[in-house]
Amino acid sequence: VERDARRQELQKQITALQAKVRKEKQLNKQVQLNTELKKLRKELEALLWVWISTNEQSTVLIKR
Repeated sequence: VERDARRQELQKQITALQAKVRKEKQLNKQVQLNTELKKLRKELEALLWVWISTNEQSTVLIKR
């Protein structure tokens, strides 16, 4: 539940930031916003990957 709420929050932030980037006219500000956008996308991606340990010797990576 907590993970899903964080995912939704990140998606909202990403959508809002994308709109800001499109509206921004100054290149240096666009670069700054895009850097922040990349960080949020990486955080969201990390949140979507869940490690499940199948046994003591192997681990399976699944996308949720």
